[in-house]
Amino acid sequence: MTEAREAPRTRYLEGLRPMRKKAGLTQQELAAATGTTKQSISMWEAGDRWPSAEWLPKLAAACGCRLLDLYGPADQQEAEK
Repeated sequence: MTEAREAPRTRYLEGLRPMRKKAGLTQQELAAATGTTKQSISMWEAGDRWPSAEWLPKLAAACGCRLLDLYGPADQQEAEK
């Protein structure tokens, strides 16, 4: 029997934490504003889990940013080229 391997941690939403903090929100407040849990926000910020696409507009609206901002500065620079 093979053991399950842990997926590598990636920073899928690298900009989520900075955008949340810029908006002055705690993880609990962002969770309440979007209708999810603090644990989900924590996992998304840590890269342990990825949110489904339906959550992205909700996260961006609650943080007062663009969807692209959630992906972090590197992706923003590429998109602006």
